[in-house]
Amino acid sequence: MSENLQLSKDVYSRLEDVAKRIESVTGKKPNIDQVIMTLIDVYSKGPTIEAGRIDMLIDIWDKVQNLEKRVAKLEQPQSQTTVSPQPATRHDAVSQTQPTRQPVVVAPKPVLQQTVADKSAAPTQDKFMEFMQSVVAYPMDKLRKSREQIDKMVKEGTFEIMSVGGQEILIYKPTLQEFLKKLPFPISDKQKLTQKERRLLETLSSAGLVFEDAVTGNIREA
Repeated sequence: MSENLQLSKDVYSRLEDVAKRIESVTGKKPNIDQVIMTLIDVYSKGPTIEAGRIDMLIDIWDKVQNLEKRVAKLEQPQSQTTVSPQPATRHDAVSQTQPTRQPVVVAPKPVLQQTVADKSAAPTQDKFMEFMQSVVAYPMDKLRKSREQIDKMVKEGTFEIMSVGGQEILIYKPTLQEFLKKLPFPISDKQKLTQKERRLLETLSSAGLVFEDAVTGNIREA
């Protein structure tokens, strides 16, 4: 039996944002019911859900909240300068009693052209790059990029491919390099890692590149 669920405009708008982000990754825009089911999966199935989906949704909420804060600041009323009225002169009094015809000047309207020029000059965002920066590590067989495109980005130094349990994993290299600079560090500091860093640590551990050294009590490179 189905039931109707009433959503506030704010909640519906957030769900639409999630749907657009999912569309940018999968190429297919889900409806609101599918978005809600995805959110339920993420927070109910625990470790069986892909970590990339969790980070993607968390990043979306963070961006929406930051955008709301910026909009709230822009909508704050600006202080207006009060202009003291000037005493009327004899000329003003005559002008009020004897109105004169003033020529009408039509100003040009370059606003639309400027807007179009700005839009054409604005660089298009690489949604794939944004996604990889948010998830850091992702299975190659689930990406919607051709192998030729990925190999090109690997040669450029943007990504690195690792083999984990017979599966190829694409790694965002700048985040990987920053993480490796932290090694070695105490095993107890694992709780201080971000979600991206924890997932990256799991990937590197599965690939046999880092391990927990029981003798020193540190996590270090193999």
